[in-house]
Amino acid sequence: MSDTLHAEFGTGFTWPLEMDGQGDLRTASGLELLRNDVACLLAIQGPIGRTPGEVPWDTDMGGNLDAVRHRGMHDEVVIALTYEATAGVLEKYEPRARITNISVTNGTDPRSTEKQIKITFVPVGAGSTRTDSVEMPLKE
Repeated sequence: MSDTLHAEFGTGFTWPLEMDGQGDLRTASGLELLRNDVACLLAIQGPIGRTPGEVPWDTDMGGNLDAVRHRGMHDEVVIALTYEATAGVLEKYEPRARITNISVTNGTDPRSTEKQIKITFVPVGAGSTRTDSVEMPLKE
């Protein structure tokens, strides 16, 4: 299956750009590349109201998770807003990934009240049913 995902999704540079330890930029392929692409897309600030998104050549691009962050909301509301802020963006800009679940989890530091938004997706195509996920901080 990983060979099929590699063939279908190819190989590309990861973001943020970093060296691979052999003097070249780090690359990823298959599901790792798809996970990286989803995380990058969702980290971009998209348009909110009349304010355009941060990508000058495509101001509609971006996950709009800032609309969800920095607000002390109940987990159910966060999940609904996260789905609204991400589903259409993934459908338009990363159709190789389909969201299967969104959850809110506690952060890794037990002393902190910070939570994580976990977006679970399945690769579209390549006959894969394996799910993967991206976690992003939800700052309160």
